[in-house]
Amino acid sequence: MTLLEVLRNYILEHSLTPESEKQLAIPCKLFVQWLGFDPEVRTLKVETINEFLRFRQQTVSRTTAGNNANAFRRLLRYAHRRGWCRKPEGIRRIRPAPTIPRAWDLDQLRRLLAACQELSGELPNGVPRRLYFSCMLLVAWDTGMRPCDLKTLRTDEVDRQGRVYRAQRKTGWGVVGQLAPATHVLWNRVAALVAPDPCPLRWPLGKTRWFQLWAQIREQAGLDGRGVLKQVRKSAASYVEKHFPGSAQKFLGHRTPGLAYRHYVDPRIAYEQPVRPPSLLDGDAA
Repeated sequence: MTLLEVLRNYILEHSLTPESEKQLAIPCKLFVQWLGFDPEVRTLKVETINEFLRFRQQTVSRTTAGNNANAFRRLLRYAHRRGWCRKPEGIRRIRPAPTIPRAWDLDQLRRLLAACQELSGELPNGVPRRLYFSCMLLVAWDTGMRPCDLKTLRTDEVDRQGRVYRAQRKTGWGVVGQLAPATHVLWNRVAALVAPDPCPLRWPLGKTRWFQLWAQIREQAGLDGRGVLKQVRKSAASYVEKHFPGSAQKFLGHRTPGLAYRHYVDPRIAYEQPVRPPSLLDGDAA
């Protein structure tokens, strides 16, 4: 059983999102290309994998190299359970560099919304661009949902009071959200325009155009960074944590405790007034 055959069997046996499939497939295909052949997992040495991962660390970010290492670990553990190879031990562990989340504040988000509202033209489904992108942004802000869930959110998952009931595509966990009244009005307007399509925020164009238009909106708002809706998700989680301490994980729908605080909650927003002990300097205010 070769590595690519293990990959193929794993994908067939597991229900994975397209993104998860890519995270497994890309390092395997690059490894085969680097090695020059598709190796048998029974004879594949951990030292060879680690040599490849060391090479990857020199060419990509630590986060990407770490994801590559996790992909090998995951596939070879599966192969071991099936009896195709020995238990994989000693695969290089690559931890991402620690970072502090950075989110946009309310002024920046209002500039982003204003840029959405200035868009002209219509999408192929007849929805004005300004209406679609404004609604997408506001629903993302109110619910903290990922883009994959926003695009497939159905009208029957939003009740008459604007409460959102949704099973996340990534984790399968059910989440409950609440649309603000103005957001709910926009949602209903878009839903009426695309009926009978049950998904008002379904994207009717290709992925490239999606990223191009969001980049245009971000630049118009004078903001830096990538992944507009992920930044909105970070900002929403940061303000939720500020007003409802300890709620960020539930708001984001994370399974892993602490993930929200490592990667989403911006401490500058959530904890505006840092705590400190009394000053040791005479005359300094306590």
